[in-house]
Amino acid sequence: MSGISRRAMGEQSISPAKIITDLLEGKYFYGRWASHTPIVTGLDGYADPNLADTNINLVHFQGPFPMQAAQYLIGAKTNVGLYQDSANDWLEANPEPTTSEGVEYILGGMTTAANPFSNTIASNSARNRGNKLIRLLHQMETDANIGEMAVGFRKAENTLSVIDNYDEMACINIQYDTDAAYVRIETILNGDPTVTTETGLTLADDTDILTEVRMAGGVPRFFVNGQEFRTSMVFDDGEVIVPFVHFLCNASGTSEWRWKELLVGDEMAINESLQF
Repeated sequence: MSGISRRAMGEQSISPAKIITDLLEGKYFYGRWASHTPIVTGLDGYADPNLADTNINLVHFQGPFPMQAAQYLIGAKTNVGLYQDSANDWLEANPEPTTSEGVEYILGGMTTAANPFSNTIASNSARNRGNKLIRLLHQMETDANIGEMAVGFRKAENTLSVIDNYDEMACINIQYDTDAAYVRIETILNGDPTVTTETGLTLADDTDILTEVRMAGGVPRFFVNGQEFRTSMVFDDGEVIVPFVHFLCNASGTSEWRWKELLVGDEMAINESLQF
């Protein structure tokens, strides 16, 4: 936009000079519902989705800067579509809620370094600058039926139905336990048992919660409704990590898992790409 001063531009204009390579290459995604309804296909992108337990489908999040996510099924389904409730402005992200079943989404689609939102810990390359984030505004219809409601990063390994079985992981996880849905920080390092840190927070029915995990190199930082929590967790150098969200109904009953806003990607790209 050579020759036009910043002052001469409209207050809400976007300078093309700030639409940097990270945005053009899809290094971050922002979705707010109701917006574009995601489409679910087979993993190759053109076949019908597979409904079997542990199968992986491909979710196409539409919009100006689209995103793909792998959808891993925990339990067999007859329907895997994500339902957009336009009246309430949310996306029902747990297809066909069933007791003791659920779903995991690997944002970016791949469990390898080729995932656009992946990060190689301690990497100095321009592609992996080390500061990634995932932020999800969501709610649960009935908190007493939450088995797992996790948001965070994990090692780029095969997807599993039980998140405690991952080799390395750092997430905010909401679990119903006896009398309330407790908001917890859970970490795993080198296949050791899951370390759980209580935040002292709980989640009520039909109540929004903003969960965010930011990576600063190998150190995860956890935010719940803006309040920060830290642990001693540090991912191993050289580890490739990817952002994920994981949901499981417990054996007590079923419930809707409602997404309202999702932001994921390179924190530096998010801050730099669109400046006014």
